[in-house]
Amino acid sequence: MSWTSNNAQPNKEVVRTHHPIPVCAIMANGLGLGMLFSHAFHFASISSGATPYLQSWILLLMAAGVGLGYFGAIQFIATSCIQRWGLVGWAGLITGIVSWLMPVVSQKLISFWMSPGTPDGFLPGPTLLTSICLGLIPGLFAGLSIGATCHVSTGVNQLNTDKATGWALLTGSLGLFLTELFLIQKFGLEFSNPMTALVWLLIGGGGLIAKAGGQIQFQPSTFEKTMAQTPEELQTVQTRRMGIYLGLTAASTLTVWMRISDWVFGDTFFWNYYWPCLALIGIGLGFLTPIGKAKSSRRNLTWGLAFSGILSFSFLYGFDDLPFWLRNLRNQLGETTVSFPIHVLTYTAIVGGFILIPSYAIGCLGYHASQVQTSKTKFPTGFQVILSTALFWPLFQHLAMPLLGLARQAGVGIAGMISLAVFLALQGHDKWRGLSKIAAAICGLLIISFTGSQFDKHWKRIFSQSDDLTTGFFSTRDEVIQWAYRSDQIVYKESAYGSLAVHSYDYPRNSQLELRINGEVIERGFAHQLKPVINTMVPYILHENPERVAIFGLRSGSAAGILASLPSVKQLHGVEVNFDLLSIIEQFSNSNGELLQRDSFQFHHTTPSKFLRQSEEELEIIINQYARPWKASDTGWFSLEFYRDCERRLSREGLMIQNIQANHVDDPTLESVIATFGSVFNQTSIWKLGYGEWMLIGTSTPREWSLDLLKERIEREEVQSILKSQDLDVWPMLLTSQISGFEEGFHLVPDESLMHSETYPALRMLGNNAYTSPAPLTLFEKNNRHFNTQSSLMIGGFAQRESWKNEQLRAFSILQIDHQFYDPKVFRSVVKRWLNLSPDETPLQILSASTAKNESPWTYESERLTTLIASFSADTEPPLELVKQAAYHSLKAYRDQRTFIYRPDTSFLEAMLDHMIQKDPQNQRVYRMNLGELAWDQGKTEQFLKLSEDAFNPETESFGPLNFSAEPMAPYRTLALMSEHWWRKGQLEKAKQVCFQALEGKYIGPNATFHHSELEQVVRKILFAIDLPNQNSSEKQSILELEAIK
Repeated sequence: MSWTSNNAQPNKEVVRTHHPIPVCAIMANGLGLGMLFSHAFHFASISSGATPYLQSWILLLMAAGVGLGYFGAIQFIATSCIQRWGLVGWAGLITGIVSWLMPVVSQKLISFWMSPGTPDGFLPGPTLLTSICLGLIPGLFAGLSIGATCHVSTGVNQLNTDKATGWALLTGSLGLFLTELFLIQKFGLEFSNPMTALVWLLIGGGGLIAKAGGQIQFQPSTFEKTMAQTPEELQTVQTRRMGIYLGLTAASTLTVWMRISDWVFGDTFFWNYYWPCLALIGIGLGFLTPIGKAKSSRRNLTWGLAFSGILSFSFLYGFDDLPFWLRNLRNQLGETTVSFPIHVLTYTAIVGGFILIPSYAIGCLGYHASQVQTSKTKFPTGFQVILSTALFWPLFQHLAMPLLGLARQAGVGIAGMISLAVFLALQGHDKWRGLSKIAAAICGLLIISFTGSQFDKHWKRIFSQSDDLTTGFFSTRDEVIQWAYRSDQIVYKESAYGSLAVHSYDYPRNSQLELRINGEVIERGFAHQLKPVINTMVPYILHENPERVAIFGLRSGSAAGILASLPSVKQLHGVEVNFDLLSIIEQFSNSNGELLQRDSFQFHHTTPSKFLRQSEEELEIIINQYARPWKASDTGWFSLEFYRDCERRLSREGLMIQNIQANHVDDPTLESVIATFGSVFNQTSIWKLGYGEWMLIGTSTPREWSLDLLKERIEREEVQSILKSQDLDVWPMLLTSQISGFEEGFHLVPDESLMHSETYPALRMLGNNAYTSPAPLTLFEKNNRHFNTQSSLMIGGFAQRESWKNEQLRAFSILQIDHQFYDPKVFRSVVKRWLNLSPDETPLQILSASTAKNESPWTYESERLTTLIASFSADTEPPLELVKQAAYHSLKAYRDQRTFIYRPDTSFLEAMLDHMIQKDPQNQRVYRMNLGELAWDQGKTEQFLKLSEDAFNPETESFGPLNFSAEPMAPYRTLALMSEHWWRKGQLEKAKQVCFQALEGKYIGPNATFHHSELEQVVRKILFAIDLPNQNSSEKQSILELEAIK
């Protein structure tokens, strides 16, 4: 039957159409919109700081722009103002141009948002301007293109519009996901932004070609649409509200799930985009493949709302332990060695249904709601759902969550579904129609009331639990939960930044407070006071009498309170993004010295980037306490651009301090942080704060610190009063927290380490991998210079010139017993040194027995073999093989035991090595290298150089064949020590010659048989020192460039 026939059935309406909506055009628009949205977020973060408020403004105005553009396209075409494909063409071209100009607009906005003299706070004017430029305007033209593509001039083909909604959601989520997690990560903004512009330019070009060639011909189609039995006016009102109700439900469900996801997955970038994309896919599939008969859409809608509401209600409030179950699942999977993609697939299979199924249900409900929609409704239900979700989501984050609480907010969506089902069910019966509104309202109020009681009873406890067990006193989840319920929760707040909780407890001292952000222990009144003391007093004594200091991320205010109490600090700037922390700081007034009452303290409610750019005042010290590089909201404070802004504000002698929480960090993530930090502050030292936290101290100006001057500063009265609270007042205990010297920190990381910048945000994916499927963190352990007897550490310099006293060794034990501060092997060496001074003290012997488990496993076999050799008489020579085995085990045990504080006796080992040089000349070069290593540790540099030169001497008659098979790593170690010796002497030419020797011997470079980290580090250090006078930046040269230098 032709579509021009008039033989329609009485209960049917024939809707004329030109053609079905072209799926390829819809998919292209959806893909482009997802990519455009991603770049709008990214450039807004660059220009104005990545805050939840700005992101919400961008989301609101872009959604509003798309909605206005869609509706405007319909009006333009309906009034014949413009041809349909022409509108697609011009809107696509303008959107492409706007996308291409986003980097330029972002840079212009920086001067408006962060120029000197602008006040603190998140001002509505700049925020609105940023959102209009990067959100509303691009969204408006994108909406015009989408609306023109979806419109049919003689009516709206509802069936095809539903399919268009589904395909647009699928490709939009694909565009958002690929852009954020692949294009920007892999190729950077220089590639991804032109690609986004290219997609829209192709859409625009396709529309103009279609217009120029005449309307593209498709197969004509007709469809029949069942008219509802209710009056047309009432039906239109109901269906228009239906999309809003469903959008509210989707926003509520997604907000609650994202809150749970932040608690479980640590606010990592990948999951913050993955779950919303999965939700969009679910809604899209609901429109493409709905469940239910088409002829009973109203009944499907009613039952679907009821079933979805009851299911969501049971899911959220029937299982109080759900977040903990998800956390345990993450911990169990995190212990496996599988790759990150396998983790993603596993989480999607096990957990993805929690977001995919409700989203699919909403999509199905949207489809059935659209089937009872009259032809006068020109705004399809699918777009109503998506735009309502985008509009309600920020409202839930910034209004509903702080006012109602998370559980009540979840109840809003559930109450909306169930009460709407009750309303529609009663509306279908004439007898009960008058009670429909009252019954629906009562049902909704009862559900919200119940969810409120659940919030106070369970959810506040769940979302304030401790995350990182390593930062507290407890080792198991059961202990954490038990103690959490014993403590008193005196503060609990929900906001867009997550949950803030303050607990009071009486262990190990009375009335101790604990700050938890998103369930993670940030600071604890007694134990964690060690961290802010080291965090502040080390830079304070390194920089004599700093007057102007800035701290980014105030936490409980403990670190800021310590600095504010020092008389030399005249101005202390506290910069905090989360304004709610101001009241928390007041709660901790006893432990932060009443920080808010200090005249020197100034609170800045702004982002660190804006603070750095809004003034030209020089600072002596900057401490960045945003220490979690895996957090999506904090990655901007680890970027190259951020550190350059810090350097610009620091004085010539200024110090930059970057805290790092290492509990969820692996080696690649840490290497990226150090590489980025060190590229600006090439004099970088690493210090331990305790409880899983470390700090980088950097300066761009090479400096040397006198131990006598540091001792004088530490012994000042105001410093001693602070250090004594944590048993750090004994000289030189504060210096023992340093594990890497200022000349070494930057060079610990490989040449290929990724640097994190706004253009190439490497930490986004590295942080995801580290938090979700972490590999063991080994960088700090492998590069701990406490295990070097001749280290460049400040404490190493003290150990080389002064003797240890019982008072100092006792201070070591106090720190270890109270805080487990030192590596167990280091503390074992402290006990051995102490036993040498006081061998008859019974408590010390007990302490030695308790630390015996940390003894080197090579020690016992070494002692057995050396005892066996000693049993031979003077006239009997022990077998050479026995001597080899004894020397091997003794050397291994020696390397495990030596530290800056203790060096085992090596006289018997040296005698065995001398004996093997005579009796085993084939391997004498290796034995000479071993003797050279022992000479280096004893400070006998001349003897070390003589043995090392003999070991590499090409003359074979006196020194044997060039054979290092007895210990293949011996030449690597010897070359590293030779290079280090000449570097310390300042003779870079000789150091460079040793590097050439290592390159020619294939000990470094791409052809090296093994990779020895210490040799590669010292080569990088030498290359940097050689090239530094000739370069304006602090970029280090690769080992691969050594041949070019030669």
